[in-house]
Amino acid sequence: MQFILNKSKLITSSNHELLKHLEKQDFKGAPRFSGIDDSDREILSFIGEEVPGNNYYELESYMWSDETLTGLARLMRYFHDATKGFTFITDGK
Repeated sequence: MQFILNKSKLITSSNHELLKHLEKQDFKGAPRFSGIDDSDREILSFIGEEVPGNNYYELESYMWSDETLTGLARLMRYFHDATKGFTFITDGK
């Protein structure tokens, strides 16, 4: 498994709670939180898929296919199911 290091932000602890919950629910569409390094960066698993940029003109034609859009809708449904009943312990700080 590959990891990335991400600079911690104000709402990081809330994000970590959610990522840990998603992992317990076996949701595969989010990175895994593995801790904080000595430089106060979060350690996240790397999800290696192709992601378009912020410019819609960069989208490949297959990204608009029915199969891709159906897969995205399915992923969102799995996310919804995985977060059902989840409540944050922290106050978002």
